[in-house]
Amino acid sequence: MRIPSEIAQWLEYDNRKVLSSNLTCASRLPLSRFGQPGSIPNFYVVVGFGTPRQNFRLLIDTGSSTLWVPSDKCEPGLFAHNNKFKDISETFQEKAGALCETYGDGSSIEGTLGTDILNVSGTMVVGVTFGQVHYANGLFSLSASDGQLGLAFGETAESFDQTLLEYLFAQELISQLVFTIVYPSPTLSPGKITFGGINPEDYRGEISYTAVFPGEFWRVQFHRMEVNGNTVAHDFIGIADTGTYLVTCPYVSLLNLVSQLGVYLEPEQQVDCKEADEFPEIIFTLDGFRLGFPRDLYVDRIPLFPSLRRFNQRECIHNFSPVTL
Repeated sequence: MRIPSEIAQWLEYDNRKVLSSNLTCASRLPLSRFGQPGSIPNFYVVVGFGTPRQNFRLLIDTGSSTLWVPSDKCEPGLFAHNNKFKDISETFQEKAGALCETYGDGSSIEGTLGTDILNVSGTMVVGVTFGQVHYANGLFSLSASDGQLGLAFGETAESFDQTLLEYLFAQELISQLVFTIVYPSPTLSPGKITFGGINPEDYRGEISYTAVFPGEFWRVQFHRMEVNGNTVAHDFIGIADTGTYLVTCPYVSLLNLVSQLGVYLEPEQQVDCKEADEFPEIIFTLDGFRLGFPRDLYVDRIPLFPSLRRFNQRECIHNFSPVTL
């Protein structure tokens, strides 16, 4: 099962608990939100590439280890509203190999590889491998971001043996192989991603921990998934993936879930907005703690006439998708 980002309030590279006060060597980037009001958002950070610096807005994706930006040599009309990398950088070097990646939603990218200096909130990281995309298909998430910052394990992409986190650690720019994601909230501090530790100012209460299973992705054990006190699924592995807004799970489990909500698995995924306002939380049980998943995180409310705000009409879509195992 693929779990969207909002339930993964922190992520760490191993099963050891992290000392939240150990931030003597860390790097932080503001995390910005994009998406229509009322819709499920995506989040990006701004990272500088090359000399002179070229800034790019990168989607945080824990479901991939690939770092890429659009190339100025991409097909005409592609990435028309995005920043594009120009290889005029004094520190840029081409690298053998090719970029080729297909995502779970069927979208894909192709391009070339290179290395350059990255500016991460004033911290200079040298020799970072990244892709320059020349061709892309179906990348609907890039309405406000330019590219992708992958933070899964290196096994997800052959040409990317290290993620940005690992480059930072190898160059002794951070002291722990840990990153923390804090999402923007009207009542809490602005969003940010911290490489190298957990800032105690970024959370309230106690942090709950669960084991991360070895493999390509951030895989964790879920003991139970329930709606209205009824078990929908139990004893399954979930993936914390910030690169998707979908809740993806096996067809049988998904049928159990939507039947508890009183909706159908229609191809267009539409639900009645008034009914959606009454949908309950989905509860996930992990190692000794429970996570509540409110309806605002699995129902997307899309304005039908975004330029005519006075109509205030919306279409509601549930973000459940079956997967064949």
